[in-house]
Amino acid sequence: MRLYRCLNIEQSKLPQNRHSPSLRLRFQKELISVLSEARRVNGLAFSFAQAYQTGNKVRERLSLDMMHLIGKMSMCLPAERTSLLEYPVILSNCMELLSVFTGMERENINRGTEWLFLSIGRRLERAIFITRQLRKIAKPFKEID
Repeated sequence: MRLYRCLNIEQSKLPQNRHSPSLRLRFQKELISVLSEARRVNGLAFSFAQAYQTGNKVRERLSLDMMHLIGKMSMCLPAERTSLLEYPVILSNCMELLSVFTGMERENINRGTEWLFLSIGRRLERAIFITRQLRKIAKPFKEID
């Protein structure tokens, strides 16, 4: 609902700055930036690049299938900017690769201390993400000019 309200501010009766880019255009640029720019620390491309670098550092501990999958994940996002309409297909492909990666990880790991460590990390990351999202949702809505 908040996102919908953000995108419909152009229909507001309040005066707007005619020289600034529209909110929809700024939103699209920001979304493409989060998805495709490898320099953005909070972006998807950065996360895939980090996974690839980490996989290369522990290459001897991973199977050939896992290394092949990590390589495909690092290349699933386009290097050049594409239109926002192409990203649903791209992201669907990325989700498939991540699902395969998760399945291989769960199937091939021993249920010892390593598995417990991964499980704790996964739960901590989920808790941190949910806490951040709840904090953002709980803030009062401010209109953007």
